[in-house]
Amino acid sequence: MNVFLTGASGYIGSSVLRALFAHGHRVTAVVRSDQKGAAVRDAGGDAIVGDLLIGTDDRRDPVPVGEECAED
Repeated sequence: MNVFLTGASGYIGSSVLRALFAHGHRVTAVVRSDQKGAAVRDAGGDAIVGDLLIGTDDRRDPVPVGEECAED
């Protein structure tokens, strides 16, 4: 199963990520920094550096995560 996970670099989310990956699921997570993305990839997931709050604040160059998650 393909799973989109928010909070994957946090305390609970990182445990959820590892459990999902251990059970054979493909996990894609949105993270806010390259460093957190590296942690997600190290745990077996795919990381998208971006922000779900597009247009609601002044974060620099947010990535529209819906486009990044589309299946090939």
